[in-house]
Amino acid sequence: MAVMTHRSTFALDASAITRLRKLATIWHTSQAEVIRRSLEIAEQSQSQSKEIKHRLQAAEQLRKRLKTRKINLDSWIETARESRR
Repeated sequence: MAVMTHRSTFALDASAITRLRKLATIWHTSQAEVIRRSLEIAEQSQSQSKEIKHRLQAAEQLRKRLKTRKINLDSWIETARESRR
């Protein structure tokens, strides 16, 4: 476990405190650990969102290139599927 060297004070509303305490109880851990885990989850979610956005952009670029080259997308997909069998 990492050595905790920084202390912080947060001002949270009643709802946030209730949720923090509830998660600490459910996870059988400290409120500080709930915050650490929540930060990790938020970072992973952000990273996944960027990856999804990148993949969607790549798909859109491919669609545009196929259209520019007047390639039938349905037949291209079928050919790609058949080549994987």
